[in-house]
Amino acid sequence: MMAFRLALGVSCAGLLLVAVIALAGCQSCRGEQTSSEPPPAPDTVAGLDAVPRDVQVVLCANLDDLRESWLVRRAVEQMFRRDPELEVRFRQLIDTCQIDPAVDVDRVIVALSRSSGTDETIMVVTGQFSEAELASCMSQAMAAAGGAFTYDRVDGRTFYHASGRQHIWFTVPGPQTVVLATSPEWLARAVGDGEKITSSNEMSALLERVDQRAGLWAVGSIDERIGAGLVELTAGQVTSPPGSVFVEIHPKAGLQVSLGAEMNSKKDANGLELLIKNQMSVGAWALQGRGLGALAKKLRVYLEDKTVYLRLSLTEEELKEVLSRIDTTGGSAQDPPQPEE
Repeated sequence: MMAFRLALGVSCAGLLLVAVIALAGCQSCRGEQTSSEPPPAPDTVAGLDAVPRDVQVVLCANLDDLRESWLVRRAVEQMFRRDPELEVRFRQLIDTCQIDPAVDVDRVIVALSRSSGTDETIMVVTGQFSEAELASCMSQAMAAAGGAFTYDRVDGRTFYHASGRQHIWFTVPGPQTVVLATSPEWLARAVGDGEKITSSNEMSALLERVDQRAGLWAVGSIDERIGAGLVELTAGQVTSPPGSVFVEIHPKAGLQVSLGAEMNSKKDANGLELLIKNQMSVGAWALQGRGLGALAKKLRVYLEDKTVYLRLSLTEEELKEVLSRIDTTGGSAQDPPQPEE
């Protein structure tokens, strides 16, 4: 259980090591005030309200759901068995910082953008933290890594800058929330008064197409390079890539996956549906040869207007059976047998 609690935080532990210093609550000293009233505090910002309007992709991990998943427990326990040193490092994280990412972190939102021609990332972390302990931990971590830590006041907030192998800026825009960015400009946009993703008609519509309570979910548009590759792969069955995609994963009780691709035309939607069904037929043959025919039967692909859906639903017992057979086949599962000519 200790290994699980440590490992569940692996996806956000690096984030936390940088973010925790933000919770130190370092305040600038004030000079003499000419007015008896202090300046108004900036508005609290949290969740999707910290995501700028023009991002292309949003991903979210709800750890309240993930920590109860048998599949997640299995995955992280295997990860620690393969890399014992990783477990040691996470034990050190808990002992030094007095935080357990698997318990103290509730949600992580990651937003990606290429609108300015460069990759920009926003992260919004929600959880339970001790400011003093985390500040002390981060100070030690930065000193040990040979990095640097500075801060500045920007529009009534404290912007922190952690620099080492990478540069990350972060701030604390509200209780139990840390916002991180790959540039100070994007951090200012995340916690500023500008338009956010919730005011974008296109992204708001996509957000409504996923269950935001799912353990993992994502919405966004397809990168141009990936889209071009998809069109080429279909050999003319699809003439343009999906306009948007959305996915949600529920690993709490078994495994339920739903992937949707909204095409730009009904013709392309029909083409993609046919392509996936053809690929599923080939895949079903390969799965059957490994005793996984039941898995193939659980996959569903269907069309609703211009949206192609691919869904998989397994109970915990079915999931355990599938993974047991995969474990039995070992590395051979990666290379399906080729049909005889």
